[in-house]
Amino acid sequence: MGTRVLVIEHDPALRSQLAGFLSLAEDIQLVAAFGTLQDALALARGIGDLDVLLIGVDQPDMRDMRFWATIKGLLWPAVQIVALTRGADRCVLENVLGVGVSALHPPDLSPETLVRAVKRAARGELDFDPTLAERARLALMGPPVESLIRIGSLEIDVESRELRRWGTPIELTTLQFDVLECLAQSHPHPVTPSQLLKDVWRTTPERGGTVDQVKSCIKRLRGKIEPHPKHPRYLLTVREKGYLLQDPLRAPHPSQLT
Repeated sequence: MGTRVLVIEHDPALRSQLAGFLSLAEDIQLVAAFGTLQDALALARGIGDLDVLLIGVDQPDMRDMRFWATIKGLLWPAVQIVALTRGADRCVLENVLGVGVSALHPPDLSPETLVRAVKRAARGELDFDPTLAERARLALMGPPVESLIRIGSLEIDVESRELRRWGTPIELTTLQFDVLECLAQSHPHPVTPSQLLKDVWRTTPERGGTVDQVKSCIKRLRGKIEPHPKHPRYLLTVREKGYLLQDPLRAPHPSQLT
């Protein structure tokens, strides 16, 4: 059947262009193209499940979080979002990054870039335009601060022991923060479960420490820092090497990651 995509774009000419690009792509099924979410709502029951929502976000409605709550909370909770923006509105950037978009590109992207972004989003992978990613990083996180470790949109303040993602605080337990800090200090290199047991739990397998302790903590940590925990972007598992905290806006997933 292919990747099911719904387009929402208020500009008629751009909407028609995007729909045309997707209609010609292999393994992509264009479900419909609407000008507003309200238009899509009228036919939401008939649309059914979606894999990807391609949406132009440079319009006033996108500043209202109720718009995104309707999409992610009521209509298509599991949908992956490809957002098109010129990146001029900080509030819009905050909202789209806050809901965990999978791709961020300018509206005048090429057909090849559009199709790639949609297909990667359907697989739970990120596809960010580098210029937009850096603009978002600077707008929402500001210049570097000595006490902060910044990896992607994560700000890890080792002095205050606080974590923020795109400026939004995320509450962690003491153990979860210790694990995150250990991984951040080792970035961009992975850390083995045994090393985590030694550095965080202050124990070893010989003294009763278990890999299950580490796995359980990693799972709970992913549930807090990942926009889509089933498709981790930050806290990855490297086969036979352990766990890696990576910047998803800069580094592609290596083939050995699982």
